[in-house]
Amino acid sequence: AAASSAMPLLYNPVRVGEKDCVDGGLRGNASLDVAIEQGAKLVICINPMVPYDNADLDCIPFLGPDGGYLSEKGAQGIASQMMRIVMHAGLHYHIKQLRRLHPDVDIILIEPRPDDYRMFFYNIMRYSARLTVA
Repeated sequence: AAASSAMPLLYNPVRVGEKDCVDGGLRGNASLDVAIEQGAKLVICINPMVPYDNADLDCIPFLGPDGGYLSEKGAQGIASQMMRIVMHAGLHYHIKQLRRLHPDVDIILIEPRPDDYRMFFYNIMRYSARLTVA
């Protein structure tokens, strides 16, 4: 069992019966292999969860007029970045393995730029944020 959106450090696990469950994305956040097993020769993966890169310390409205460090967002910001790094690396590794195992399948990965702060600071699961991040 899994609990959608119950991400450790961000949200508490959800108890199902006698088990504490977390978001199934921790095991793998894209089931691209399922599409390939069903015969797909072209797989398009849209991944909105990329680690945020503010190496230039650009001005981010949430961090003040002088830019700032992600750590200034506190534990939740750090935990969110950590989860994005883990999930992003896992997805890229998964795609690399699928391309090696299935060279006849085209896999297209669409991701936002890593310096797009809107994709990091807006909750992409919130309906009202859709126009902002679109």
